[in-house]
Amino acid sequence: MLTRPWRDQGSVSTPTPALWPRGSTTVLSQSDAGARNLDVYIQDTIDVSTTRVKLAINFCAYGETDPVGRFSSLDYASISECLAAIERGGSHVCGISLNIALIPNRGLIPSKLCGEA
Repeated sequence: MLTRPWRDQGSVSTPTPALWPRGSTTVLSQSDAGARNLDVYIQDTIDVSTTRVKLAINFCAYGETDPVGRFSSLDYASISECLAAIERGGSHVCGISLNIALIPNRGLIPSKLCGEA
């Protein structure tokens, strides 16, 4: 299930207030938000959901919502921004997610960057 509410960034779905109407008390959102759109994600998805939502924040600054793909530039992979977003997200953020399947800039090696963290 995708819960990406950003219409201006090629949204694929708009979440309903009850992501799962029955049978689940908590859902994990993996990579749907990054450091630069975490606050909007919390406001538009987590805070309005009747189901508890925890987020594994994406290491890439815009999460899975970047229309040109993750890690198209090192500007989208800031360790300090990610750490600051985790602090801001508080109990909403339960981990970090790194999806390296679609990297348009093959000169970037995210695993090396993550090793620096």
